[in-house]
Amino acid sequence: MADGLNEALLKTVIRRFGLSAREVTPHSSFYRPNAAYRVTSGQGDWVLKPFRRTPGRSDAEHQIRAVVACIRTLEKSKYPHMPLWRTTTSGRYWLSSGDTVFYMTEWVKGRILSRKPAEFEELGNALARLHGLGRSMSGHRYTRRHKHLLRAKERRFRTQLSKLSKQNSPGGQWFAAHGSECNALAHEAWSLLRRPEASLAMDQEREEPSLIHGDVTIPNIIVTAAGIKLIDWDTLRVGSRYMELVKALSNVTGFNPELMAALLRGYEEIRPLNLGERLTIAGLFRLPREAWYSAEALANGRKHSAFEPLRQTWPDRLEAVRWLDEWAAGPTEQVQDGHESAALRKETPNEPMKG
Repeated sequence: MADGLNEALLKTVIRRFGLSAREVTPHSSFYRPNAAYRVTSGQGDWVLKPFRRTPGRSDAEHQIRAVVACIRTLEKSKYPHMPLWRTTTSGRYWLSSGDTVFYMTEWVKGRILSRKPAEFEELGNALARLHGLGRSMSGHRYTRRHKHLLRAKERRFRTQLSKLSKQNSPGGQWFAAHGSECNALAHEAWSLLRRPEASLAMDQEREEPSLIHGDVTIPNIIVTAAGIKLIDWDTLRVGSRYMELVKALSNVTGFNPELMAALLRGYEEIRPLNLGERLTIAGLFRLPREAWYSAEALANGRKHSAFEPLRQTWPDRLEAVRWLDEWAAGPTEQVQDGHESAALRKETPNEPMKG
């Protein structure tokens, strides 16, 4: 039987979902042990998931209700890239036992994403279909909210950089060498995001809201015989489709331009992007977010999980920034006679560190 939660509690919860478990196996995530439980039963294999509340938001029951409202929208739209959700014997999508909220989905059999461009194209399809939903829900300027939060992160970084660069540590040495590059990238990113076309794209989110998965990472993407499935829907909500795309490009492509191109190509097969949207994506991607998060932790005497990947992939990240500049300046519905492409290249030179 499973480790982690009380065995009797797990059996009770599983029965309330209409199953008799033959075996329950705990599965850990990158961030925490016993993040989910595989339930083997006479009705197939399922995942029992203790719901992960998003810090800084409402209580778990309020959040799971909001997630379930979105899940019903996906089910109604026959969204093909999520697992089947199992309801309780009383027809509910979730239940509460003690201090823990649970939901259950089918166990998705498959493998992790390979480095084949075709699989990244399909992932792009999956995200575009998801982002095309949510139109019936109330919208806000989600990307602008992220922009304001990131501005605050940048301000803290600039005040911490001088102190951090003087530290005789691997982190201090890295920021002494690359801190000015981070500042140049941010300066150029804000210039892109101030462009009228990008500003319009961000404003239109209020009228055209999107559902987002909220955690598009390699462990949450399963390649099955039926195609790509996204799992772990705890953070499903209406949000910024542009930030989701930027985070997906950062999280799953390894900053490989070929795979980035495949993901974006697949996305645009379903949902073409205009110039303002491309500028927004290029600007947000250019922001050295992981450097800011790492610097804040290191300045306070703590380690941050993002620092070592940041250090190892920095040259690849800069090359990915350059590639995305070219992509953003490429042909779109609003580019005519190359004028927009030339204007973009003027504002975002191929050597971002020299700004």
